[in-house]
Amino acid sequence: MTATRPPDLADLVLLRYALPGASPKKVRDDVGALLRGESLRTGEFDATRDSLAAAGLLTPGSRGSFKPSDAGAAKAAASLGFVAWPAGLSWAAVVKNHLFPKAAGLPAEAAGKLKSTDHLAAFVLKRKYRLSAGAGTKIGAVLEMLACRRLGYPQEVSLAGLLEAVLSQMLGVDKKLALKTLKEQLTTFETGVTKYSTDGVRHALVREWLAGASAPAVTFDLPAFAAAVHALAAASPPADRFYDNKVFIAPLWKASQVRPAFPRLTLPEFKARLVEANGRRLLSLSRADLVQAMDPALVAESETAHLTATFHFVLLEDSHP
Repeated sequence: MTATRPPDLADLVLLRYALPGASPKKVRDDVGALLRGESLRTGEFDATRDSLAAAGLLTPGSRGSFKPSDAGAAKAAASLGFVAWPAGLSWAAVVKNHLFPKAAGLPAEAAGKLKSTDHLAAFVLKRKYRLSAGAGTKIGAVLEMLACRRLGYPQEVSLAGLLEAVLSQMLGVDKKLALKTLKEQLTTFETGVTKYSTDGVRHALVREWLAGASAPAVTFDLPAFAAAVHALAAASPPADRFYDNKVFIAPLWKASQVRPAFPRLTLPEFKARLVEANGRRLLSLSRADLVQAMDPALVAESETAHLTATFHFVLLEDSHP
């Protein structure tokens, strides 16, 4: 093993032979479980062991057993940074305290703090999805950050923050309001009362009932929606585009929700309306092909699936007659 590359099969077999309890079956089981979740195949194991013996790193013993030669023991020890083997070192300790920190790219002390399955899962998901340090070390916090990103709010790190961001957009305000403020302002906005109070809200509902003010069903104006999306796309900043004529869907939705006259839609609802408008040739959608040249977060947030098609952009040119 070297410091510049991960260990290969021969390195791991030699390392396992240098540790206590290195029967052929145990070496096959332990190394195979680490590499593939199952024991090494007999032919593969025999060929690897024989190549190590031919290189002078293993020496045969009685009854088909092998043990590291002096050169093999020194090579295995050096691979872990040891001059000589510490007493009582086990295969489990080697995996946990030496191989895992290297695989995780962490100092041994930091890797040692990942003790529970939940902590390990949080670490793996943070690295897989390239989440910021704000996600913390708890799996619940990481899942909340992933949900925020998936719903089109990558700047939020918790469901509480997501709730505040969405409700603030529903009110059409430019900044995120605290939940206490939101419950008051959203209620007064929808009921028309001037004060957030039990009697005020109750009286508003009775007043609406007495006036027969039940709101009729509103028909969604798809052409007006498509025209508004076109206007937003034309005014979008370069950061929201790929080339000059393709605008990512997710930032368009965010821009739409701070416009007082625009319908209040969730990101999935916005995408559904875009697909409907595209089908009626009111606007044009297209997919991202050169994803390696794009912001992966924008691509993921903008992804809009419909049947066998996938879209990421609203096109600025009028490709539909």
